[in-house]
Parts: sequence; C-alpha cells; structure tokens
Amino acid sequence: MTPDPSLVADLRVYDSALRLRWGRHSAKWIIERHQPASDPRLANATPPADDAPAIRKDLWDGWRAGYVHVLSVPPELAHWQFIAPELARLDAWRQGGMKEVNRQLDDAAADWDRATDKKIDDWAEAATDDAYEHAAWFSGRRVAVTNPEPEYADSGLGFKVRDRRGI
Repeated sequence: MTPDPSLVADLRVYDSALRLRWGRHSAKWIIERHQPASDPRLANATPPADDAPAIRKDLWDGWRAGYVHVLSVPPELAHWQFIAPELARLDAWRQGGMKEVNRQLDDAAADWDRATDKKIDDWAEAATDDAYEHAAWFSGRRVAVTNPEPEYADSGLGFKVRDRRGI
C-alpha cells in the first residue's frame, strides 16, 4: 500500500529519521525511527512464532531492517492532523527530556496509587459496615428505619387527608 505523499512529506519535515511503512500483518501504518547501531543484546533475538500477534510480526520486520517502532496508525487515521499531536505527545525531547518523562510517569503512578488507595479505603469501610450490621442482626439487634409520615393535606371539604401511596 502506498502512503499519501503529503503525509510522508510532513513526516520528513517533522523528523527526517522517521519512516512510514505499511504493516502487512497488522494492516496498519507503522512509523519507525532508524536505529543506527543495534543493541548487541538483541543480536540473538528470535523471530516471532507463527501464532504471535500480527503487530509483533510487523515490528520484527522493521527491527530486522534497523528500525524501532514509534507509532502504529490505523489506515482511517493516517492524516497528519491526527498523527502530529500524537508524535509530539510521545516525543521525549519535546516534553523536556527523559527526566521530564520520568517525572510524568512518577506522577501518573502516584495518581494511580492514590486512586486505588481510595478504593481500598472505601472497600474497607463498606466491608466493616456490612460486618457490623451482620453481627448486630445475628445478635438480636435490629435496625429500625422510620419513614417520615406524610403530611396532612387539606381536601377543601372540611377535613384533612393523609396520602400513603408514596410510602
């Protein structure tokens, strides 16, 4: 499949080390960056198995050619106005370097910890309330819930009426 020439041109202007290719297994556009020197630890890497996910097979093809994955793009989103913000969001140097990316990851982890801790606190509170009510019920104590009595309404006929249909 041939990419839109304007998309390729915009990608080259953004970063000349990036390339766009069609992933034949995953049916997605794959944006990759050329990796000049491969990592020696990956020299003995084995290709993905036949039952591996399609994207893994496509990434293997790029890695063998000396490229590392940057972004996968579905064909319907292969327009520069969609790709540019994502590239900028994922670009470590545009975000202030690796220290800034690390700080952002730490903040996200702290937010997640706070959110899950709150859920645990809420769960613990609910569990203790249920346990207390269960123990109270089986020890013979009962919970009394009073419904407010409906107010009397003047019928206009000389007497007042209390409507209990809502109770």
